[in-house]
Amino acid sequence: MEQLAQMTQAMTGNDFLKNAGSEPLDDAAYIQQQVQWYNESPGKLTGYDCPACRNKGSIAFLQDGNITMQTCTCVKKRQALRNVRCSDLAANLERMKFQNYQCGEPWQTQAKEKAMDYCREKGTPWFYIAGQSGTGKTHLCTAICGELLKRGVRVQYSQWASVYREMQSFQKRDECFQKLCRAQVLYLDDFLKIGTPEKNREIAFEILNERYLRGKATILSSETGIAALYRLDEAIAGRIVERCENGKYCVEIQRGSGRNYRVKSHTA
Repeated sequence: MEQLAQMTQAMTGNDFLKNAGSEPLDDAAYIQQQVQWYNESPGKLTGYDCPACRNKGSIAFLQDGNITMQTCTCVKKRQALRNVRCSDLAANLERMKFQNYQCGEPWQTQAKEKAMDYCREKGTPWFYIAGQSGTGKTHLCTAICGELLKRGVRVQYSQWASVYREMQSFQKRDECFQKLCRAQVLYLDDFLKIGTPEKNREIAFEILNERYLRGKATILSSETGIAALYRLDEAIAGRIVERCENGKYCVEIQRGSGRNYRVKSHTA
């Protein structure tokens, strides 16, 4: 409403009369003219061209004889685009999409289908994908994050190596922990990639248990399979499997020669 008032103050009564014609306007017609002028005037928002609000982010309309402002649907789209641009995944989102994930083998098709199914889930389930290096785990998780970001969901991307170091730093520990726990969706890449078993158990349980209790969606990619995860710590594994819809969104790619496509691309 403040934006509308500032814009209409710049127009004199004569301006409205000129736009409407030579006949004087009664109060109702004058208000209607204000609404029309506001809705037809261009705004200054960037990043998305909206024909509905003309890039102002709001639309004026009459309700019970008064001017009311309604937030345009483009505001959510603009927020989603900002999420993508500001994401730590921004550099990979364009090339790591579902349509770019090559499915030359049945296990790749199955992994992709699980990831796409996850994107259609309601609520805040978790997603866990395990497999050797080069099997496309990061690609699929990034594609999931891209879909979520486009819906306006805020995604925090962190690599386990960085988390492991910061959680052992007196200066950075609390800030790191709070950032990971508050994230609407957390994507931990290369989960348990480095670290001693004792420290991994301690740090992983602290972060994942807090997100488990808060009901926050979590995405994890790792070289550690579910069985190995149970051997490391049953409490951690149990929480992951439960939040992955009792294992529905636990994807494990079996090790095998020729499955490291990162190596194959360099040796082809």
